[in-house]
Amino acid sequence: MLTENECNKSMDEKEKAIKSLELFNEKAEELLSSTFVKKMYEEESGVTLSWNWETEEENTHFERRGPTKEDIKAFLLDYRFFIQDNEKSSFRNLKELFSSNLLKVKFESRFDSARDALNDFLDSKSNIPITYNEEVLTRRKVIDTFIYGGFAHANEAKRQLFKEWQSIPFFFPLIESEFVYFLAKILDVIAFIKTLNLEAIAELKTT
Repeated sequence: MLTENECNKSMDEKEKAIKSLELFNEKAEELLSSTFVKKMYEEESGVTLSWNWETEEENTHFERRGPTKEDIKAFLLDYRFFIQDNEKSSFRNLKELFSSNLLKVKFESRFDSARDALNDFLDSKSNIPITYNEEVLTRRKVIDTFIYGGFAHANEAKRQLFKEWQSIPFFFPLIESEFVYFLAKILDVIAFIKTLNLEAIAELKTT
């Protein structure tokens, strides 16, 4: 039989776990209802290539459609809650939570499957292989370069690489469009974990 102190500790752990799961779901819902998502799915997101011939000179134009730079910035403000380890709602911190005695038996395997699928997706090449300086870029490399080199400016090497990409007129709209698509696919995993969290919260509140 648990002592009073052990009971109080168990309750504290459950409350902390519930708050972490609820924070994840709060930020997930903000992303799912964001302008980024509306423009990604309600409009035709992608890249338009147009060209014409004028006096024997080719004029080519690439234009990316879908979420704007401001839409992406707003999306990333909430997305950081899933990737920064100082946030209790991050994927890594949730991994520890789902591996704990509180949730391990009923939920760990499903969480791990989702997280493994996400990591496999990020570490693989794009469906349309993107090569830069003879390197075939992984999705993770593209995402990290855009986030930490283009939006956050948190890493000088990534910032320099991003500026190189940005300086190539025909290359940048294509890779930016892929970046937006990658974020949308990550959101699919976040939505799955949000549903899993609802089950876990209900379990924690009734045990």
